Amino acid sequence: TSGIKIERFPFLKKLKNPKAEITPWWTNNISWFIYTSLLCVWFVKREKFDVIHVQSNEFLPAAVITQLLTKKPAVATFRDYQAICNFGFCLWHKAKACNFRQYLESDFKFFYENYITNKNLIKFIALYIAAIRSRIITKILFYFATKIKYKIAVSQKVSEIFKANGIKKMTVIHNPVLAPNRLAKNKKDIVYIGKFSKGKGADL
Repeated sequence: TSGIKIERFPFLKKLKNPKAEITPWWTNNISWFIYTSLLCVWFVKREKFDVIHVQSNEFLPAAVITQLLTKKPAVATFRDYQAICNFGFCLWHKAKACNFRQYLESDFKFFYENYITNKNLIKFIALYIAAIRSRIITKILFYFATKIKYKIAVSQKVSEIFKANGIKKMTVIHNPVLAPNRLAKNKKDIVYIGKFSKGKGADL
């Protein structure tokens, strides 16, 4: 893209398919937070950037640490609730996130029943342990989310839920929707584009 400089940094995990996505396990851990913080500080100091804009939750610690060390303001755009609850099913019907007990008894149960195929005891135990680990990482992300100087929510609902859970001073900037000035009348069909998972709400 004209006017935009893209720099890629090396990482120990190599993908056989360059178009594949790396699993969250690699980018939601203490080593990743330290590594990306060092890189971010180096990039900002080298290029003398004026603003740091974070588009992904796993870069929140790096942005806050760089903000602190370089005195450059950090902006974060929040599109989901990962910094509050990594499953987020508890936020479908209420603004306040679940506590740890509810997380394991309700959110994890819903996740296992609706998202996991070929269920067995070993898989259940492994995922249960992973869910506990993920909850700890979420608490770390939550802490850093509170320290970002400028916080953007992509909808009023996202803003309300973040505020209800203690992350204040959210600014709402909606994703752009390009539509004609006049929509055709008497249209009853609805088009859904996305994967068929419970979290996408296709059944609604």
